[in-house]
Amino acid sequence: MLYSSVMVSRAGVALGVGALNGDLGKLLAHCMKTCIDRHITGALVWDSGYFLTVLEGELGQLDALMDSLRTDRCFGEPRVLECVPVKGREYKNWAVGAARPESTPSPLIKKLQTVVPTAGEVRTQVRTSIYDGVIAETPALVGAAA
Repeated sequence: MLYSSVMVSRAGVALGVGALNGDLGKLLAHCMKTCIDRHITGALVWDSGYFLTVLEGELGQLDALMDSLRTDRCFGEPRVLECVPVKGREYKNWAVGAARPESTPSPLIKKLQTVVPTAGEVRTQVRTSIYDGVIAETPALVGAAA
């Protein structure tokens, strides 16, 4: 059965200018390979020191990935906001994106600093950030997304 999981965490790696040449780039390359190998679709977005993640795949694969993220120093204070069965995928690949460097923290990030946002709010922020500018993405891992 197909599941969708939404997670937020503090970034444990530098996200500023040049970060893609350092630990962030290594992290993203590892995440892309892992998602391809496990047939996981979705997106990871960073904004003002936080990672926002939506993942889709088989429950066992998602659980294994989430377990590894919980022990990875790159993901501080990971919080799974939702892990629910779904009828179809929203994403056909796995992509990464970021808020524009010149932007101030999004309203979602400001909220995250005091309360936990809803899974729907995180999904919307991820979708919008990926739509505004994908930094990298895998080839399609599944047929057309629902």
